[in-house]
Amino acid sequence: MADQPTINGLDYDFATVELKLAGAGYLRVKDFSFDDDLEPGLGYGTSPEYVAETIGQYKATGSITLYLEAAKLFRDTLGDGYGTVHFDIVANFAPPGKAVLTITATGCRVKKVGDSGTAGSDPQTEKFDLHIRRILRDGKCLVPTLS
Repeated sequence: MADQPTINGLDYDFATVELKLAGAGYLRVKDFSFDDDLEPGLGYGTSPEYVAETIGQYKATGSITLYLEAAKLFRDTLGDGYGTVHFDIVANFAPPGKAVLTITATGCRVKKVGDSGTAGSDPQTEKFDLHIRRILRDGKCLVPTLS
């Protein structure tokens, strides 16, 4: 199936996302980001070009920025020592008339928290940087599932 333009319909956007953190739904989300990387190991021997490669090491990170009331609810849900608690994040994108696209970040932990405020009318936010075990996009990961 070829990629086609959206005509007379809606495309995937932030307003069509349903986000769940640690099993609870959140609406007061300013932004989120998930990244994963698979860096192959390279063997060179006596050659200037690599002569062998490995699958490499997988690393996943991300962040989520919540408005303060949602941030408090999130911290309260995880409890004291919330940086040591593992949780999952599920983001379902579902515009009318389109298939649901799902991003799942599993085994997440909060590794850094930053508070942000600015003068003006924008709500105050709290950003959570995340350590993530694995990111699945519609059930598929950058690396194969371990047996």
